[in-house]
Amino acid sequence: MRKAIFLALVSGLLSTSITYADSSFYALNRTAQVNRRWCVQPIGWISDLSGNFKIVENKNPALGQNVDLERDTVNLDKESAFGVNCSYQTSHRATIEFNTLKVKHNGNLGVARMFKGKNYTANAKYKIDNNIYDVLLNYHLWRSMSCAGRENFYISGLFGVKVSDMDFDLEGQTITAGGIQARDQSSYSESLPTPYVGVEYGSFINKVFYFKAGVRYMGLNYGDYDGHHYDYNLKLSYRLSGDDCSHDVLMDVGYRYIVYQLDGKGNDVKLRYKGPYFGFDLLF
Repeated sequence: MRKAIFLALVSGLLSTSITYADSSFYALNRTAQVNRRWCVQPIGWISDLSGNFKIVENKNPALGQNVDLERDTVNLDKESAFGVNCSYQTSHRATIEFNTLKVKHNGNLGVARMFKGKNYTANAKYKIDNNIYDVLLNYHLWRSMSCAGRENFYISGLFGVKVSDMDFDLEGQTITAGGIQARDQSSYSESLPTPYVGVEYGSFINKVFYFKAGVRYMGLNYGDYDGHHYDYNLKLSYRLSGDDCSHDVLMDVGYRYIVYQLDGKGNDVKLRYKGPYFGFDLLF
């Protein structure tokens, strides 16, 4: 059902972009040819994770305890995540984007905690996986182009749908009511398609340096769930290619800060990812 909702929203965004591309209104004031329609951006992100999570059993708040990732855990690693962003410019103003990012963090409990109704001892190993997918319409509200078709600056409105497949796993020694210890494993997964809006700004500082900044926000009230998501992104790029108008190659250095907050069915999750990333923009 969730996949069907996500596919329907994607289809709606695509059909909307085609309508924009065919509209004569958006064809007005087209001062330059649209070059470099495709953009592929591979990125590597050094992600630092903080926040907290509480996972219960049978929607009973008494069968779970809050785990603070900074205070209650040890050996929390910084993950070098990999992602790919792809976009296609359908018209002078509209661009469709698809982004994917996989982030995984591992650590150990520093104290005993109850997770899904089971009492885990200290040193139990936990793993948090977050596979992030989003598709969006990037619509240019203001834009300046050079005569060669290269973008000087733009301000865009963002309208998208994000899916975060979050998996929590905990493995280690548990203690039963009788004091008997046994090795056990518990898992929890959640995935919700969520619409969001945002704004983005980009401009060339000079002939070779390009600056980009954006923010995305979504609020969710879906059945038993209440959630919020923030995504902040800053990027400085250096253009490696020359004056060839058929393509551009840029080297990127940026910083990204993502917040997920989800509360529902007795569970309470707040994850904060932040850190620098590196990548390339390949436009053709």
